Formats: sequence, structure tokens, C-alpha cells
Amino acid sequence: EEENKMYINPENQSPVFIIHNSTPDEDRQRIIEKYKSKSIAGTHQSGSEGKNKQTTDTKRRDSGVHFVADDIDLTMHVFNLIRIANHMAGYDYKLSGFEAVQFTRYAKKQHYTYHIDSDAHVGRLFAFQLPKERELAFTNHPDLINTVRKMSCSVILNDDYEGGEFCTKTIQDGQVVEHTIPAVAGDTLVFPSYINHCVKPVKKGVRYSLVQWAAGPAFI
Repeated sequence: EEENKMYINPENQSPVFIIHNSTPDEDRQRIIEKYKSKSIAGTHQSGSEGKNKQTTDTKRRDSGVHFVADDIDLTMHVFNLIRIANHMAGYDYKLSGFEAVQFTRYAKKQHYTYHIDSDAHVGRLFAFQLPKERELAFTNHPDLINTVRKMSCSVILNDDYEGGEFCTKTIQDGQVVEHTIPAVAGDTLVFPSYINHCVKPVKKGVRYSLVQWAAGPAFI
């Protein structure tokens, strides 16, 4: 039986495992140029996976997104980074599938308030047509049936911007602790999907990243 373990990064005491220099500069620049003009407004799934609702409320989330469907090598590169972190951080969660890579773009003042990517206990049901109101509660992919998002990942594509900090909130020794992860281009941030996290408002420039979720059986 898997446990909800808590990894503590020795570099900054956060629950985020960081793979430095995970993606070469030339690849990061190519990704930015290829997808930066394709992003559309991102949405947020509010509530638990069993009864979530999709919202475009920009007070909750204000960013551009594009789901990468034309680059399997990039998709597998990011998924393999998650698998490496899953092992190196000592989680060793069962990962049976992954979702599409999401290219994200945060321009000035854009942000994503604190949220979790999965409640970790309610497995997705199968549906040929995904209902928009409860999209994360269902899947039409066989590898994702009866799974939850287990590991979340953010590949930092650039760092020539101000603001846009990636932060987490956890409870340590009975206290709510917030950690800010320094933005370094080429770093990949990996953490369990039940960790509360956010992207603070960008103050200057544009922040680009790749996001992916790895799935597995729900925690008991």
C-alpha cells in the first residue's frame, strides 16, 4: 500500500524535487518559439475530482495554455523526468499513464492562485465523451481509467522575467509553511499532485513552462 510521503528538498526545504539542467537551451528556445502564439485561456477545475467544475475565472487562474499533441518525443521526455524524480525522491508511486504536456504562458499580471491538481483518492471513470463540468472525474484514455493525478511536473523554459514565482504551501510541525522555488531556466520541478501550489503574478516579461501530470491508482 502506497503512502502519502513528504519529500523535503535539502536545497530549500520545499516538497519539490528539482532536476537541474533537465532540458537544453536550444530545445527550450525551440519549444517557446513553436508554441508561444498558440496558447488559449487556461481553465481551472474547482472542487474535488469527484465533483469538480471547470471555470475560466481569471481571479483564480489567468494564463495561456496549449496542449502539445504533435511531439511525442517531448511528451516522453517530460514523463521520463517525472519517473526519475518519482524514484529519486523516494516516492516510488505506481505510475500507469500520463496526460498531454501543457505549454503555459504567463504574461504581465497573469497568475494561478493556490490549488491542488488532484485529491488523490477518487479514480477517474471512463466516458467516450468527456463532460466539461466534471472533466477531471472522467477519461477516455484506457491508461487513465480508475487513476488519479499522482505526480505533477513543471519544466521552466525561461527565467528572463520578474515575479511569476512558483510557490508551495504545506503543513510542517503543525504550521503552514510557504516555500518559493527559485526560477532557473532548464530546471524541472516535480511534486505529488496533492501538494498545494501556485504561480504568483508576473511583474515583467513573460513566463513560459511545460506542465504534465502522471497518473496512477488512487491512494487508499
